Amino acid sequence: RTVLNMDPPEHMRLRRLVTSAFTRRRLDRFTAAVTARARALLEPVARSGRCDLPVEVTDDFPLSNLAELLGMPPGERHLMLEWTNRVIGYQDDEHAAPVPGSDGRPVNPRSPAMLGDMFAYADGLAEAKRRRPGEDLMSALVQAEVDGRRLDDDELRMFFFLLVIAGNDTVRSALPGGVLALADHPGEHARLAADPALVPSAVEEVLRWHPPVLTFRRTAVRDAELGGRRIRAGDKVVVYHCSAHFDERVFDAPMRFDAGRSPNDHLAFGDGPHLCLGAHFARLQMRIFFTEMVRMLPCPRRDGPVKRLTSNFINGISHLPLRWEG
Repeated sequence: RTVLNMDPPEHMRLRRLVTSAFTRRRLDRFTAAVTARARALLEPVARSGRCDLPVEVTDDFPLSNLAELLGMPPGERHLMLEWTNRVIGYQDDEHAAPVPGSDGRPVNPRSPAMLGDMFAYADGLAEAKRRRPGEDLMSALVQAEVDGRRLDDDELRMFFFLLVIAGNDTVRSALPGGVLALADHPGEHARLAADPALVPSAVEEVLRWHPPVLTFRRTAVRDAELGGRRIRAGDKVVVYHCSAHFDERVFDAPMRFDAGRSPNDHLAFGDGPHLCLGAHFARLQMRIFFTEMVRMLPCPRRDGPVKRLTSNFINGISHLPLRWEG
């Protein structure tokens, strides 16, 4: 199990351990590298005047950033994309073909059998960081300690799984979703280009408009009433971020994309004790990317049909053909 589906006190012990490693100071050290990576990915397509954004730019951007943060060797970073597509894209015919089990039904992509190679890699990387620790997050995780206790091997494997999947695919989904929103709202793109100080609020609006995670399921631990509906202990409750973010009781004119929207109390990173540990790093990447994108890609427009990931969980975009005039 991961911290996503744990309750206190187990949840709080693990969260404290990881928080001690996932410091803002450690994440901010990557600012220059993330900026250089955004420019290196955008410059070739900026010159060509058109691109398929996920394929040529945004699939690689968060993957490379996260791999560097974790301390993975450059030659092994492609493994993250394979693992992510297997777990998140298993319903999509382009990203992953289902593997049949002995009964002919597709094997659960999150099963230990399907994740064995990822867990084995995590074990090897953890051992390498114990022998030769660096400034990366995996080194910090193997050394992190709270009340005299460290993460055991199973806990390290599950945190690696969570970081690779959630840390990669959420930003990977949000970036093309945000660019599509700006392409469909050229006035807001022009507004950002004229005033880059609006980028932080625009990032929050992108997260509201195109939440990377569509839904999340929870189990009620006690009887409750919500919106006039009775929920009993043990009932499964699904939270629809993609619906909540357009609630007119919370957001003024929710169907309007507003790069300067404030306040903007979206739920893209969750809330409460399960607030996303990687939210700061995700926002850092998004702020850098959109700062560079509005500067380098003037007035992007759709240049063909948008293909969305087949998933009832991740709000992914597989293909986003764009064109612009320099």
